[in-house]
Amino acid sequence: MNILKRIFWWFQVRSLEASIDAQSRWIEWLNEIDGDKMTIGKMVIACHFARRELAVARSEYLATLRPGVRKTWGAA
Repeated sequence: MNILKRIFWWFQVRSLEASIDAQSRWIEWLNEIDGDKMTIGKMVIACHFARRELAVARSEYLATLRPGVRKTWGAA
C-alpha cells in the first residue's frame, strides 16, 4: 500500500512542478508583451497556490519513505 501512495505523491510532485514551470513561462511572456495586468496578477496568485500545494505534495511523498531516508528537492 505504501508503494502506491509513494507513486501517487511522486506523480503529484512532478505534475505540480510542470504546472508551475508552465505558469512561470506564461507570466514571463505576458510581461514581455505588456499583457493584461489583471491576468498576470491572477496567474501569479495561481502560481503561488501551486507552490504551496507542491510543498504539501513533497512532504506527503517524503512521509512514505522509511525513517532516515530523505530526498532533497531543487527549487520550483
